[in-house]
Amino acid sequence: SGTLLDFGKLPNKGKVYGTIEITNTGKSPLMVYSATCDDERITVSGGKKEIKPGVTTTIKVTVRPKEVKTKLEALVNIVCNDPNGPVRLVKVTAEK
Repeated sequence: SGTLLDFGKLPNKGKVYGTIEITNTGKSPLMVYSATCDDERITVSGGKKEIKPGVTTTIKVTVRPKEVKTKLEALVNIVCNDPNGPVRLVKVTAEK
């Protein structure tokens, strides 16, 4: 679904959710081995899965606004068996 997930201006409390869509445009199953983020203010779920050809799946990204003081910029790392790009990076941004 692209290389940027922008949450824009964050609320002061609660959690904010976004999704990264992955579509298998190939002819064989796409294996997503992991989807992780080193920033502890971000939680990534739904990472490990097999995607059949022509199918789209989503990875859920959660940001905790209370822990973001000014601006958030982080990378979600998606590791898969795509021969054209086994590691994909999605930049996550937000601001207070």
